[in-house]
Amino acid sequence: MRARLLKACAAGLALATASQPAFAGDGKGGEVWRGVGVQLAETGESGSWGLVLEADGAGGYRVTYPELGCSGVLLPMQGVGRYREQIKAGDCIDGGTVLLERRENALSWFWTGEATDAPDIAAAAVLFREARAS
Repeated sequence: MRARLLKACAAGLALATASQPAFAGDGKGGEVWRGVGVQLAETGESGSWGLVLEADGAGGYRVTYPELGCSGVLLPMQGVGRYREQIKAGDCIDGGTVLLERRENALSWFWTGEATDAPDIAAAAVLFREARAS
């Protein structure tokens, strides 16, 4: 049941990403997005944690999971809005695929473990852009 749910979520996001405008950040280094992620595994395990993305100015992002003690980078992949996550510090799953899509002031973030040793895990978040000081 949960495997079907994860596959349905991934398929729904793939359709939404294909039929809607893809993520197009402003490309400015230092742009920061914050939110809360929710993770679900096929085993029924779930959890939530904070998530921070910071644009690096070169098309990628620095990613931090403060409560999990992990950080890394999102590197652009083929296809607009697709990124490979590389964990550089901490004990989080390395190598996940991240899909980003912007909707006005919100950024949807969807992570799958399809290319990792944890293919039965998926996570989603909604992030909001942090206001810049003037």
